[in-house]
Amino acid sequence: MWLLIQLLFVTFLSSDTIGQVLKDYDGYKLYKADLKSSDKREILKKFEGAEDFAALISSDHNDSHFLVSPRLQKEFGKILLKNKINSTIINENVGESVLQEYEQRMKAVTRSFELTKYDFGHFPRYYEIIEYMKILVQNRRYSQIIEIGTSSKNKVIYAMKIEKSSKNPVFILDAGFHAREWAAHVAALYIIKKLVHYEEKYADMMTFIIIPCVNPDGYEYSHTTDRFWRKTRSDNKRSSCKGVDLNRNFDTHWKEISNENRECAETYPGPKPFSEPESIALRDTILMYQPYAYITLHSFGSLIMYPWGFTKDLPKNWQVLHQIALKAAQSANNGTNYTVGSSARVLYIAFGGSDDWAMEKAGVPIVYTVELPEFNGKLFVMPQEEIRPMVRETYKILKHMIFNIYDEYMQ
Repeated sequence: MWLLIQLLFVTFLSSDTIGQVLKDYDGYKLYKADLKSSDKREILKKFEGAEDFAALISSDHNDSHFLVSPRLQKEFGKILLKNKINSTIINENVGESVLQEYEQRMKAVTRSFELTKYDFGHFPRYYEIIEYMKILVQNRRYSQIIEIGTSSKNKVIYAMKIEKSSKNPVFILDAGFHAREWAAHVAALYIIKKLVHYEEKYADMMTFIIIPCVNPDGYEYSHTTDRFWRKTRSDNKRSSCKGVDLNRNFDTHWKEISNENRECAETYPGPKPFSEPESIALRDTILMYQPYAYITLHSFGSLIMYPWGFTKDLPKNWQVLHQIALKAAQSANNGTNYTVGSSARVLYIAFGGSDDWAMEKAGVPIVYTVELPEFNGKLFVMPQEEIRPMVRETYKILKHMIFNIYDEYMQ
């Protein structure tokens, strides 16, 4: 309760969050469970959709992370023991980590903060992302902000377009499918800054369309109300549970896993493919620009993955994709060891993803999902001092991918 009182006080400091209450994660524990077999993964499916339980993204092909409330911890522990599932508690009180993060962020808010001096020392809110993009584009000849659509709550989804020649191959990069993955949003914003202000020369090679926040409603909600919110904030007709997992909402082998049709599940794929205005916006952008390359940023996991996600079979050009990813992974200079491979082989089988759709349905030849690094077991709650090293490393990886993708295009 004391954590909740502190969180409410911190929230009050920001005028944008007055009237909203942060979800209290005091006493929640973060488990890392060894799930080598699909049978063991199915055992834990019974918890999915529970109000005070979250199955967080796997950090590799064996381990999964679970955020469990005090109410469910005893039952969860019994099931782990009964089914001989090895597990470790990597965070005894997630609420403390959330509190520390909010305190750091509110210190940045309460200081005399000028977006012109933003130095990637904190995670920006959605309006800050957009205002910073507007600052970056001032007096830039080859860069412009474009609108690609609106969210279910009528927030505009913006992209930065950097183009010197309409004849150049197009490279689309997005971030923020999943609201709680703040590292992805800020990494995309840093990439925009570098390409617009410091290394516009790369626009000699390619046209860039960069979308730093595909899911603005969910992103804002994760700042103001529930730090671990994943989905959109759209209404569901059959349930009071809100939102759709955008990365299950694309029209590629959609909803082939029957138990994902529960509206309260974090991976709920929606009532039909492209039911969400956010996924429609990205779909239409990809179809309009017909990119040669598409990369989607997520966190966490330290992975560079290519299709397919819906099967362990590999695409025809998998060797090219693998080599480009390997070279990019080797460029990491922040002590991160990236795993490279197809999504289904290094992570898990999933349906309805933007990456599979881009290659299978839109014909994009070069497609990657990049899962950014985790930090000290904190997962989505990244210490703010780690932001700058993370975004710099991400940009370095991206530069290597740009060169190698362009070489492949020229061949």
